[in-house]
Amino acid sequence: MQLEKWKKNHVFEAIQKVGLRPEEFQWERTGDNDRLNRPASSSHFIFGGGPGQFEPSYVARDGAEKTLPKYTWDGVLVSVDVWLQDVKNCVETPDLWADLQDQGLAVIAYATRWRATLGAWPVGSP
Repeated sequence: MQLEKWKKNHVFEAIQKVGLRPEEFQWERTGDNDRLNRPASSSHFIFGGGPGQFEPSYVARDGAEKTLPKYTWDGVLVSVDVWLQDVKNCVETPDLWADLQDQGLAVIAYATRWRATLGAWPVGSP
């Protein structure tokens, strides 16, 4: 479905309300539907169907696609709010495993620089 300007404005306001930045999102036309993408998090929301039988679907980051049939535009906006909250949670949740790996790489880089500078490990080091 192709969204009217006032409906896109509702989505814009919903993005702001959840604390995300509208400029991080991009509209795209896919077949007969409008699709809102957030490229930085591989998330999207597809506005499918039409009045009386909306068929919105979305993906928030690496989650499975969810399709939530709705009968009113207000129902679609509830799905948009849920999606945006999922996107925000993905953005704000740290990846502890990636952080751990980054710390390990930092230690290796430091050790490499130490060895290159001094030419040998300090006494008692491996």
